[in-house]
Amino acid sequence: MNITTVILCGGSGTWLWPQSRRSFLKQFAMLLQDVLLFQATALRFSGDGCTAPNAGTGSDLRFVATNQFSIVGICEATVLVEPMARNTPPAVLAAALWQAKADPDCLLLFAPSDHVIPDNDGFRAAISRGVEKADTGSIITLVITPGRPQTGCSYLELSGTSTGEAVALKHFVEEHDAETVAMIQEAGTYLWNAGISVFTARAMIEAVAKYASGLLSPVHTAVTETEWDLDFFRLAADPWVRHRSTQWKRISRFCS
Repeated sequence: MNITTVILCGGSGTWLWPQSRRSFLKQFAMLLQDVLLFQATALRFSGDGCTAPNAGTGSDLRFVATNQFSIVGICEATVLVEPMARNTPPAVLAAALWQAKADPDCLLLFAPSDHVIPDNDGFRAAISRGVEKADTGSIITLVITPGRPQTGCSYLELSGTSTGEAVALKHFVEEHDAETVAMIQEAGTYLWNAGISVFTARAMIEAVAKYASGLLSPVHTAVTETEWDLDFFRLAADPWVRHRSTQWKRISRFCS
């Protein structure tokens, strides 16, 4: 496979407070392993079959991200700087539009920078299976078998039993209260959304145009008017700040 990883590097730092906070997010902390979570993520998606990764982050973390890439020997990474945090959808779209300028059919893998994944070989094998579907225009989202009810996670209901291969998505459930989550957990048909997706740049852009069209124009303008600043690429502030970011609650219509 020939895939470009986009590492999403942001957040409010509230999940593991006070060890994690806005000025020192958990992806830059030493947790459960001997490298930082950001470094582990960068290394996980490097080597054979992977091109130089991208990172999407805010202005306050741009030097940190670049430094962490350098520490693990990744010197050709691209860092896209968002003028303001606007949640995941515009960050995903901006990176897809950025990559589409060179190759609209390039394969992209989006991943948070703060996951702990002990079995890298098994993970890469799962990604390889997803790539086969993504190559045909599908948007692949990884899922996790829930270990407990979790109000801070979104849940995905599959249309059939997962056997390690791609299964069509039936229903997407945003974060909910404890009672609703307990009912979902009891049903046994819902899995955690891992927040890791594989698709072509073209597939994502077309999906946004169809299901979240209000996002396309301002983000496209922000990417088109990107300015080079030292070793970073700054998305244009005016269109980025003006648009109203929304959650992708209809993601189930174009994920499979």
